[in-house]
Amino acid sequence: MPKKLLIPIIGLLLAAVGGWGFFQKFQIKGLKDLAIETREPTETSGSGGQMMNLPPVQRTGETIRVASFNIQVFGTSKSSKPHVMERLAIIVREFDIVAIQEIRSTDNGIIPRFVDLINSAGRRYDYVVGPRLGRSNSKEQYAFIFDTQSVEIDRRELYTVDDPAIFLCVLLAASVLSPLTRSPSR
Repeated sequence: MPKKLLIPIIGLLLAAVGGWGFFQKFQIKGLKDLAIETREPTETSGSGGQMMNLPPVQRTGETIRVASFNIQVFGTSKSSKPHVMERLAIIVREFDIVAIQEIRSTDNGIIPRFVDLINSAGRRYDYVVGPRLGRSNSKEQYAFIFDTQSVEIDRRELYTVDDPAIFLCVLLAASVLSPLTRSPSR
């Protein structure tokens, strides 16, 4: 590669890395009165890594918190990393029900071990897992992980929806009931 090209490429690479580092520590606020401020400290997990700030779970009235989480190739490799699993558990504990996407493993113990880790903080989560699905060789599963104190899933009403004309992926569906939203007369 000619030296004339090498120097601009190195300069561009250094600028990109420097910019990324800058935006990890600072944020730009406003357009009229432009200001650069340091980012607020983030919540840390027990492993010493940084976590995003998550709003605290607040049980107010008849609300439940629902999330969908594509863990991206959730399999043996990811589940064998304690710091990754602890961070995932911290995130799930912030919600009443979480739809987990892209479970890709033939090991049927990944979700039960993950729920055990979530429950190690004194919670009572449970799970349902759908069948291995996919229109290619790469099959994946979906699961619902839920806090049994606020959500019930009727295991007889767990089913898939496969309509390629409407959806890109096969869906996992379930009937959910929350004791938090039940009236005392029921």
